[in-house]
Amino acid sequence: MLHKIIGLADYFIPRDIALNPEKRALARRYQGVSRMLLITIVNMIFFSVILGIFGESDSKFVPIVVAITLIVTASLIGMYILRSFLLPLLVANIGSVILMVYGMAITGGISSPFLFLLLTLPVITITFGDAVIFVSLCLAISLSILGMFIAQSLGYIAVTKSIHFTSNEQFIILLGAFCLIALGGILAKKEIRRGRKALQMAKDVAETEARIDMLTGLINRRAFVSASDRMIGRVKRRTFKTDATKPGNLFLAMLDIDLFKGVNDNYGHAAGDAVLIQAGNALRSVGRDFDIMARVGGEEFAAIFECENTEGAHILGERFRRSVEDLDIVFDGKKIQVTISVGLCRWEENDNLDDLLRKADKALYRAKDNGRNCVVLFKKDFI
Repeated sequence: MLHKIIGLADYFIPRDIALNPEKRALARRYQGVSRMLLITIVNMIFFSVILGIFGESDSKFVPIVVAITLIVTASLIGMYILRSFLLPLLVANIGSVILMVYGMAITGGISSPFLFLLLTLPVITITFGDAVIFVSLCLAISLSILGMFIAQSLGYIAVTKSIHFTSNEQFIILLGAFCLIALGGILAKKEIRRGRKALQMAKDVAETEARIDMLTGLINRRAFVSASDRMIGRVKRRTFKTDATKPGNLFLAMLDIDLFKGVNDNYGHAAGDAVLIQAGNALRSVGRDFDIMARVGGEEFAAIFECENTEGAHILGERFRRSVEDLDIVFDGKKIQVTISVGLCRWEENDNLDDLLRKADKALYRAKDNGRNCVVLFKKDFI
């Protein structure tokens, strides 16, 4: 029920702001202000009804609370009509404080139960509003209470002649103030939990975007370097425990789409993106679950994997090559045929990732020189 009431406040956010992703921060401020005003209205109505039933017939409290409710309601509607929350928020806060201070002046000064109701306003404000609104309201309340105390001390407010609340009214106001503070605490907890959840989601998205190439869905160069270093470390430890004189069974492949610039020049960059997406999907489908495949440059991909020997690595490189060669890419009614060149290298003792990348690049250049669309394994005599 509480969520439904709070959700009504979202209808007072201008639709063009609520639906515009670029104005998300502004929409959040509108949402906070509208929810703050709506909760204030609900609480004022609650006080009016309860005191109207159980209070004295000539009570001064109900008309004041009704006046506060009308001012806040007008501010909420004005926020939607004026498409601004600053002026309506000022009217709501200043009007509420003035009316409550007036209630204090005629019902006991600083000892009036109105004081408890006044002090609950910052609870709602800090729950839904921002720091500027909260500090401004606290400052206004502090100055009002100070002014009330000075006026009472100078005799401008005669407490003995003021209209005091009955015991029933005092009990209802104090109980209502406590409920309002408790409600504010509950709402604040929910808002904090929601904020933490939103922050965690934003963090997860940021981490994902930092690791994933958003076009192809493969990991990017940064993530590839991290994952490759871990894999190299495992192979080093395993090799050290067995026989360090034997070459490792870890291979790195650099895969580059042949003549990719011609795709962009002849068909447009959108076609180039389509080629990259389908090539990435094809390479991913060939790789095994324990292989690491990444897009590391514009049209360049990389894979690091384990095989028993160079023959097996060459076979996997050929599978990568054929997966792209067999693609049936159609963009804007035009068929695009692409191939890739593959440079392979094997990890040797004391090699780091930079060494592997350097050797795989040399093998890739040799594959380009050999006419492209082929797989070349690095040899030590490559220049």
